[in-house]
Amino acid sequence: MTFTPLMAWCMLMSSPVEAKSDPVRMGIFTNHRLSRLAVGGNDLTILGYKQGMPDSLTSNYFIVRPGSWGKVVGTLADAVDYDSLVVISATEITVQVNGYRERVYRGRLVCQGRPGYVQPVAIMGMEDYLTGVVHAELGKLSHPNLWKAQAIVAHTWLMKNQGKFAHDKFSVTDDVRCQVHHGLAPKERQMALASAIDKVSHLYLATLKDSKPIEALFHANSGGALMPSAWYFSQREYLIAKPDSFSINCPQSEWHHQLSIAEWVKVLAANMGCGIDEGFTEFATSIQQKHRRETLSYQGHEIRLRIIREKFQLRSTWFSVNKVEDGMVHLHGKGYGHGIGMSQEGAYHMAVTGHDYLAILAHYYPQTRLLTLKQ
Repeated sequence: MTFTPLMAWCMLMSSPVEAKSDPVRMGIFTNHRLSRLAVGGNDLTILGYKQGMPDSLTSNYFIVRPGSWGKVVGTLADAVDYDSLVVISATEITVQVNGYRERVYRGRLVCQGRPGYVQPVAIMGMEDYLTGVVHAELGKLSHPNLWKAQAIVAHTWLMKNQGKFAHDKFSVTDDVRCQVHHGLAPKERQMALASAIDKVSHLYLATLKDSKPIEALFHANSGGALMPSAWYFSQREYLIAKPDSFSINCPQSEWHHQLSIAEWVKVLAANMGCGIDEGFTEFATSIQQKHRRETLSYQGHEIRLRIIREKFQLRSTWFSVNKVEDGMVHLHGKGYGHGIGMSQEGAYHMAVTGHDYLAILAHYYPQTRLLTLKQ
């Protein structure tokens, strides 16, 4: 039998690491100062805490609103300001906020009092957190090996970052500042996700040097080439530049964008510290990237492509000027996202062409090992 690098990588996944998988405390709707929150479920138990002592209430539906002085008020006891309301259900808890679809969670829901608004926090087990992240982050991309790879990446990210919002009395948020999570998936998809993820929810990616969780970055599509993390964040030996043919000919492999020549040239000149003249205009309207680059340079002035992407809200840093016509600059770009770590569409392509989750992780996170978190 031929011994391959992939086999060597896979053999590293046996070592258990002593650790405790605590429930995940996830702040939900954290970008909104909620003035009203509808909570439902079968035979809910609601504990209203005031000065550390709980009042016990029961209901199938109630409304939570801000109280006075950073407290919360529930419709079951309108005259009482509580420090927090804890909702417990043996099955599921539904949460409804105006302007959003109803979300469903398992576990507990804590409604924290804040000055003028309510901050809900969903407390759930690791498997429910991972299935929710995989469902929300991957959207319509669907394959068991893709789900397993994304779940391991999500678990690794959580282990590395779960203290990020400790000052807010929760571990992570449910938006792009952490990992997107919109509650449980529809029933059939939830069952399929849970079946796949249950087999890998105890696994995480670790560094070869000290077995600590890696920076498990991911994005939608690399455009055909991965970018080193040092171009965007800090250098990591496992987040490297390499070809990624699996991300070619996917829905988000390429993109087009157009904007006025005047705006394009003005913003580039201002951020590069250049004056606008015929030479600079020619430079700005003839940018070409055959391969990924970190920066653009003009007569000793330099700008990181990351800044251009952010200024113009482009899909990626990998773009070229395709044409200039009728006062407009036409950009042709590749990929979607920062291009570091796992390409989700590339991973999907790998899965549907017969690669398992171990091969997916080995491709996108070389120089790492897969470890077991001992419960």
